[in-house]
Amino acid sequence: MIKLKPFINTARVWAENSSCARLKVGACIINMETRRLLSIGYNGTISGMYNCNNIFVKNGEDYYVSKDILKYMEVDLPFERDGFAHIDRDNWLRHHHLFSDKLEVHAEQNAIYNLIKTGASYDTDNLAIVCTHAPCRQCAKAIAALGIKYVFYINEYDNNEEIVMKYFNSVGVICRQVQDDCVYNEDEEEDFEEE
Repeated sequence: MIKLKPFINTARVWAENSSCARLKVGACIINMETRRLLSIGYNGTISGMYNCNNIFVKNGEDYYVSKDILKYMEVDLPFERDGFAHIDRDNWLRHHHLFSDKLEVHAEQNAIYNLIKTGASYDTDNLAIVCTHAPCRQCAKAIAALGIKYVFYINEYDNNEEIVMKYFNSVGVICRQVQDDCVYNEDEEEDFEEE
């Protein structure tokens, strides 16, 4: 049995480090047997690049894109003298999605890369990842490839298709949405206990 609350809180705290203007996501990889935190990650661009929140700005119901986006991708936007283009929400989301797909690293990926970079030894049978949001398709593949057996997430991801859950089932990864005070007991897999 493992109390997930400390790891849920860790993922949430690290999500606050995210520079993403649309959605802050955090993740931590833990050893289920030893209850040790092995790695953390949050979404954002790699060091040395402009952060998402420097390029994509929301102010109430107003959405802006900085001309700094031109350093990374070609866009046809009506930039004003202040260097920003005022655009509608749908175009803002579309441009952000293109930027994110091209340049941002997801929280789950960063947690995996950080684990590998540290050179820590780990038993894949006991690895779990705790995330603030359900993994996307790309992260699901990375999680399975590393051999993580358990995925716990707090919030649904707005672009998350049923195919991610079907994929996890097909590769033997247990994926569950959890509450803050969740206690996971493998012997009672279907019944999460509340503290």
